[in-house]
Amino acid sequence: MKTLKQIRENKFITQKELADLTGLSVITISRIENGVSKPTFSSIKKIAQALKIEPGEIDFTNCNSEK
Repeated sequence: MKTLKQIRENKFITQKELADLTGLSVITISRIENGVSKPTFSSIKKIAQALKIEPGEIDFTNCNSEK
């Protein structure tokens, strides 16, 4: 399993492009990638769909809503 940042960068997609594809803000994408915010199930589905992968392929273990 790879982190969101690894998957996004492997697909040559910027945070801005991913934000546009998902309807999430760039700040939200950044906070998820940096482990500052834990994504909601809805956000995970949007991100996976935008990246054309299954939600379970993304490693969110570094995410912590208490950071």
